[in-house]
Amino acid sequence: MRSPVTVAVPVGVPVEALLELAGGPTVDDYMIMVGGVIVLPAGLRRVERLLHPEPVDIKQTTVCIQCLFCTELCPRYLLGHHIMPHKAMLHTNYGLDDPAALLGAYLCCECGLCEAFACPELLMPRQAVIRVKRELAAQGIRYRKGATPERGLHPMYEGRMVASQRVKERIGVAAFDRRAPYVEAALPVTEVRIPLRSTSAPRPSRWLRPGTGSPPDR
Repeated sequence: MRSPVTVAVPVGVPVEALLELAGGPTVDDYMIMVGGVIVLPAGLRRVERLLHPEPVDIKQTTVCIQCLFCTELCPRYLLGHHIMPHKAMLHTNYGLDDPAALLGAYLCCECGLCEAFACPELLMPRQAVIRVKRELAAQGIRYRKGATPERGLHPMYEGRMVASQRVKERIGVAAFDRRAPYVEAALPVTEVRIPLRSTSAPRPSRWLRPGTGSPPDR
């Protein structure tokens, strides 16, 4: 970006408006990661895998060595939630008779640390977890509070935190990290787009008028 900035805007603001506010991209061929907005040159293999994940199939999960790194570094697991990405990988290949472990897939926040950093085989445990979510949703199975055991904060919680700089270096974007000072910017917003479902199902969206909660006339 020509003038990287940090701004406060309503949820669902079109990315195009934010790019314009930051002066626009400095290259013609670029890709965008949202979660904050970062614009990167196209062609970064590990980033493209995160943005456009490959299907999780039996061939990929067969390569999984069940080292448990995806689970042991999972932020939600370390908080005490019953989410175990390695079991989702196991289920994809062999099936898994462990209802609590499968229901735990609903506790995944899809941060992607397991596939961006933890997996030594460069596999995609997050996609396996998403697949389990979709299987459960297709069967009409929903998560209910208390459906899985809670263990409390993991004793290694602080020791297993992963610095964001290490993640950026691992996926190859550290060189593009630039300071983006906070600015008070008046961004005219005429519409926002908010997904109404999680990734465990298709994502229909509605366009809403600012401040009304109702769709615009189209």
